[in-house]
Amino acid sequence: MKKIFAYSIIAILSLCAACTSHQNGDMIQAVLFELDNDRVTISPDGGSFVVKVRTNQAWRLNCPEGSEWCVPSITEGEPSEESVAIGFTVADFTYDSREAVFTFEYGNGESHLFTVTQKAK
Repeated sequence: MKKIFAYSIIAILSLCAACTSHQNGDMIQAVLFELDNDRVTISPDGGSFVVKVRTNQAWRLNCPEGSEWCVPSITEGEPSEESVAIGFTVADFTYDSREAVFTFEYGNGESHLFTVTQKAK
């Protein structure tokens, strides 16, 4: 009976420790990253569009080389419970279609890809 009681106490303490894990004195928080769209296709005439990001981590948007035809309004942000709107402006285009793959970096080295495709005229 004493062994069962001892094992029960150990199990309960383990569960309590798992529920209140701390790292550097702070509660460990699950990483949240939401993007309202992973891919956007825009007409050859160019224009603009908005993508919304919501994350509880600081983030950075890395623009790929050669993507000056597709310019984001902001490239970094702080943690927020609200969505942040990122406006993109896309230049007019007359040749072959083109694509740019942007990388959102957040949290502890995590990333999420976002692709913009512009069709040819």
